[in-house]
Amino acid sequence: MNPRGLPEWASAMIVLVLISSESGMSGAVPLTTNISNTSGESIDPVIATSGSNIYIAWVDDTSGDNDIVFIKSDDGGENFGDQIPFDDEGDSTTPRVTASESNVYVVWTASDDIFFAASNDTGATFSEPINLSSNPGVR
Repeated sequence: MNPRGLPEWASAMIVLVLISSESGMSGAVPLTTNISNTSGESIDPVIATSGSNIYIAWVDDTSGDNDIVFIKSDDGGENFGDQIPFDDEGDSTTPRVTASESNVYVVWTASDDIFFAASNDTGATFSEPINLSSNPGVR
């Protein structure tokens, strides 16, 4: 227990997901899942949904610098797939994720540049990250 009387994991910087099958109305304890589950710190989670798909991205420093990590659930949050890290060779921050039908888009900043990756298969695979800031005349 930590000084606040909470379990040790509660004082760590991790990404937790709370899932309630009844919109939180019954008073039942929601399912809690640690989806970051790394040795580093995980911060700034963002979430998007499309149908029963849940998409989450966050900043993780396990590799020694801040990277963007993505994970998805296709069953309303009961199970999550493997983490997909985005490597942009910079110190990544401010992830954003949005989804529409089978398309999922992730954007973030790294070393003052803006990066973008897209998926057209509900987040199973993504394009190589594109540096939107490196285009001439775009900034």
